[in-house]
Order: sequence, then structure tokens, then C-alpha cells
Amino acid sequence: LAIGQVRAREIPQECLLHRSDRRWTGQLVRQSLALGLHAAEVSLQIVTDHAAGQRSNSRRNLLIQLGLITLALVLTLAITTVITRRITAPLRMIQECMMKVAEGDFNISLPRINRKDEVGQIVSAVNGMVDQIRATVTEIKGSAREVTNASAEIATSTTDLSQRTEEQAAGLEETSAA
Repeated sequence: LAIGQVRAREIPQECLLHRSDRRWTGQLVRQSLALGLHAAEVSLQIVTDHAAGQRSNSRRNLLIQLGLITLALVLTLAITTVITRRITAPLRMIQECMMKVAEGDFNISLPRINRKDEVGQIVSAVNGMVDQIRATVTEIKGSAREVTNASAEIATSTTDLSQRTEEQAAGLEETSAA
């Protein structure tokens, strides 16, 4: 038998309603349905209130997360700017120094910086290179002065030798003419 198909003889007699009880039973069924409808409305109101609370919490959490993401982006931008400036400022100084060296100005030097990173090592290396170039140029200038002085002495000696040779030639001519 399917559910709901119950034969009257299978229901115990005490569960059967008499005709006089049927009116009371209809009222009871109506009251039960009204009570069920009221329970459904209360349940719907509870679920609606809960959904509104969840929506409010979700919206608040979303705003908090968006605020945190914005804060993280601002901090990232600030840190990136600071790091970029900390790296590029010394590199610009090095570039300016190297341009002066390329133009032939060896009387420059980069300010000493107390950094142990790659930029500090580059500044130290450039200062060392400029010092070496300056020393080499100074040595070349000194050698050039010595060559100039030696060539002046040689020119003077050559002129002196030339005069003495002319004097001796004139003296020989006088001797041979006499």
C-alpha cells in the first residue's frame, strides 16, 4: 500500500473519529494549519534577519579588506619610491663624475659614502679609478716635463757644439790659409 492509503479496518477503533468529533477536528486542522503558517512566517522572518546580518557582516568585511589592500598598495609605493631614490641618487652622482672624467677633468672625487652594498662598492671603485688616473696623468706630466727639460738641454748642447765646431772650422781655415 502506498503512503496515505490506509483501510478503515486497519486503523484501531480508538483512533477513529465519530461524526460529532469531525467538526471539532476541522477546527483543529484549521488551527494546526494556522499555527504551521505562523511558524513558517516566523521562520521566514528569522531567516531574513539572519541573511540581512550576514550581508551586513560580508559588506563590512569587504570594506575592511579593500581598506587593507589600499593601505598595502600605498605602503608598497612609498617603499619602492624610497628604495629607488636610495639607489638612483648615488648612481646619478657616479654618472656625473664619469662624464667629467670623460671630458678630461681628473680633479673630481665622489663623496665617501658608508654603504656596504653594491652602490657603495661602485663609489669606492670609481674613486679608486679616478685616483689612479689622476696619479697616472701626474706621472705623465712629470715625465713630459723631464723630456722637455732634457730636450732643452740637448738643444742647448747641440747649439753649443755647433758654435764650437764652427769656431774650430774657422780656426782650421786660418791655419790652412797661413
